[in-house]
Amino acid sequence: DPQCLFADPFVSFRGVDRFKKNVANLGALISDVELQITKWDVIDNTLEAHWKFSAVLDLPWKPRLAAAGSTTHIIDVNRGLVVEHIERWKSEPGEVVARLLKPAAKIPTNPWEVFMASASKGDYKTMWYVVSRRATFLAAPVLIASLAAHQVTGET
Repeated sequence: DPQCLFADPFVSFRGVDRFKKNVANLGALISDVELQITKWDVIDNTLEAHWKFSAVLDLPWKPRLAAAGSTTHIIDVNRGLVVEHIERWKSEPGEVVARLLKPAAKIPTNPWEVFMASASKGDYKTMWYVVSRRATFLAAPVLIASLAAHQVTGET
């Protein structure tokens, strides 16, 4: 149905076109996708599929988006169209979001991964180390230019 209801723990909206846009936008940001249908049931005009999903998001620290749950499809049998697509997750939405702070890599390979792995563990010392190294690197040219200007102008 073009006005099918789509709902999950984060958002609810109507329209197949919007759903397609959402999937296309997300699809451009994910890799290493795994989807496993673990069970399904058909009762009257309802199909319920249980699933496990996992993918790596294309963010600098490469977090893994993972959830398990089920999707219920309500079908209008007269038109042969899905009129509702309702997702339920076994994980709390907050837990899923919290996992997005943690890099998928067990051993960080870049400063973003080090920073986000430290953040997910509450390791503020390492977070500061990563940030301060970057800040020093960015501030060095300004410091050198300032010292050079003071040398040229003779100001102290």
